[in-house]
Amino acid sequence: MPIAVTYALVTITERTNGQEHQHRCLAHAEMDVTIEGVAQAIALNWHPHGLRSETPETHLEVDVSQEYEEITAAEYALFSRVLEDKTPPF
Repeated sequence: MPIAVTYALVTITERTNGQEHQHRCLAHAEMDVTIEGVAQAIALNWHPHGLRSETPETHLEVDVSQEYEEITAAEYALFSRVLEDKTPPF
């Protein structure tokens, strides 16, 4: 478990051609980064074409958004049994 100032449960909502999929992951923030910034970075990295794109070769319209909920270290430890921490390196 990473030592951090803040822990969060992040929900990524991916809308592709009218279908909506939600994915959940963990995140953590150290002193120099906000958890909101971490959640936004996870969303930016979620889909290879970015937050909102239309790829001409596949005609996919992709829209990615994120929400997060701050959680305790104990909750992080519990959720880490089934969820991956997607915090990008800063």
